[in-house]
Amino acid sequence: MERVLIITILLLITLSFGQEKVIIESDKLEREKDNIVIAEGNVVITSGDKILKSEKVIYDSEKKIATVPVKFYIKTNTFEGTGSHGWYDFENDLAEVFDYQGKVDNQYYVRGRYLKKE
Repeated sequence: MERVLIITILLLITLSFGQEKVIIESDKLEREKDNIVIAEGNVVITSGDKILKSEKVIYDSEKKIATVPVKFYIKTNTFEGTGSHGWYDFENDLAEVFDYQGKVDNQYYVRGRYLKKE
């Protein structure tokens, strides 16, 4: 019964880590073992001024890393754009994005098969 409610209700989950909260909104949300959260359908993850949007995100709540296996949009202090798949570390502002299109350092427009943010 609880699982049915999770699937049918738009969920807003707040995960607190240190000072910044990570907020996950989605149509469907499942919590797996080992701090893994799988969000599907209209997924929006925010943390401070960082935003990630996609149809599916696998989020490690301990490491604060979002793995995105499908097309997504991301906006942070240093870059904003879209990718076909990749991952983003909310705590350390690190990322790998495939088929990236967007801005880097708020001034350079970039388009490429692979973007690595260190």
